[in-house]
Amino acid sequence: MPTRPPSDDSDEQSSDDNLTDWPPGDSGQHESSPPWIPLGIVGIVAVAIGWFFRPWLHGLVYTVYTTPLLLLGIVAGSVAAWATARSGDRVETVVNVLSSSDHTITPLRVGVVVLVIAAFALLPVANAVAGVTLSDQTMSQTATVERLDDVDADNPRIVTRAVADRYASNTLSRPQYRVGDTDISVVNGTPYWAAPLAPDGLFNKITKRQAGTVLVDMTTQQANVRSIDGELETGVGTIFHRNYRWELLKSQAYLVDYGDPKMVIHNDTQYIAVPYSEPQFHLT
Repeated sequence: MPTRPPSDDSDEQSSDDNLTDWPPGDSGQHESSPPWIPLGIVGIVAVAIGWFFRPWLHGLVYTVYTTPLLLLGIVAGSVAAWATARSGDRVETVVNVLSSSDHTITPLRVGVVVLVIAAFALLPVANAVAGVTLSDQTMSQTATVERLDDVDADNPRIVTRAVADRYASNTLSRPQYRVGDTDISVVNGTPYWAAPLAPDGLFNKITKRQAGTVLVDMTTQQANVRSIDGELETGVGTIFHRNYRWELLKSQAYLVDYGDPKMVIHNDTQYIAVPYSEPQFHLT
């Protein structure tokens, strides 16, 4: 009786077990990319956003810039964070022993704590030194006068700022605008209280520009109010990208302290004058 030939299933299964992926050497393509690449991309994006919105960061940047002692706190915090990272678990062990409780100690936490402590310790010193220096410089440039100058009888300064603000508000007939802060401005030899005619309300700030300048005559007790009409491309009280301060911090000096704006009229043309002070650094 003929017998059945042996099955080749064992050989086929053996050959299947010996199969390998093809092409070889592609396993490394599925490995994750180095961690510094996404961090670098995030950093570049953050720097670009910060650069575009740098006018909003002016207060923080100027505070750090004019307080060099804060740099010592930043250095101390960085050194503390670096030392914590190098020491392993020893800092955490010491803190837990001293506090009799378990705390998770990370280099970032240590650096922030050291920075805050150093800032609170150094800020009073920095403010005291800056105040003394400023007072000494101011007093050294003063002069003593024996008598005040005579007042011009033809143009005495009579109207106060509070009265001028009321005059300007009462005569304003534009419900979408408001009278801004007043300041002294001389037009054709006559002193005026000048104020910007700024948009009133959030919607108007977004959609409208500064519409002009309101002038209140200082030399008479009567409500002598007039306005110089004309929209300004960048003005006072408008949305950020049409605001004078945004334009200044974008195109002019950045590391300076800008004061309040003042409206100036010359040949019926409106200008915004903004005083500023620039810090000076010295060791003594």
